[in-house]
Parts: sequence; C-alpha cells; structure tokens
Amino acid sequence: MPLENVYAILPGSDPNLAKTLFIVSGHFDSRPSNVMDPAADAPGADDDASGVAVSVECARLLSKAGQTGAVRIGRRLLFAAVSGEEQGLLGATHLGGMGEATGLHGWRNAGRRHRG
Repeated sequence: MPLENVYAILPGSDPNLAKTLFIVSGHFDSRPSNVMDPAADAPGADDDASGVAVSVECARLLSKAGQTGAVRIGRRLLFAAVSGEEQGLLGATHLGGMGEATGLHGWRNAGRRHRG
C-alpha cells in the first residue's frame, strides 16, 4: 500500500532566508504498529490528528494574513500531514529526505525520533 504525504509551502518574504524554513506538521495515520493485533490501541485524534488540524489551520490563517499584509512572514513555512508514522516514521523520513536533497536548512532533524 503506497503512503503519501500532503504538504503546502508558504513562501517567505526575506530573500536572505530563502533556504531556511519552519515545518509545522502532524501525522494522519492511527493504525497500530502491529496490524495483526486486533486488540491494539489506535488512538486516532488523541494520537496526532490534532497535529494535522493545527498544521492545516496555521496554513489557512497565515496564508490569509500574508495576503492582506496583516503579517509579514520572513521565513518559508512548510505545513505537512505525514503518513506511516506508526510504522516507523516513514512519512517524516521521506519529507526529511526531500529537504536534504534540495539543500534546505533545518531538515536535518526531520524524520528522526525525538528522545526525551
């Protein structure tokens, strides 16, 4: 089954920051890692659908604010909804690979599990 990411880019207005961007993302899969366990928890909205909602709403509001001139956005913003996170951060890893291939700064940590 192919996995796909969905993303949108809001361009920044400062040419000195053209290769710098901020990523706002969430993942939209809620499938458990062990798909063969019918009792496994797949928390859905409590997992990270809320992160996708934040990403989409930020994209909507900031794109409108940028068009009206209410906000000046210097850096490029990437809003993403990634898939395959429950199966090993597949979507974020793919997204990170895209950034590294294009030479954008700030992608080094995309797709890597944060330890805390």
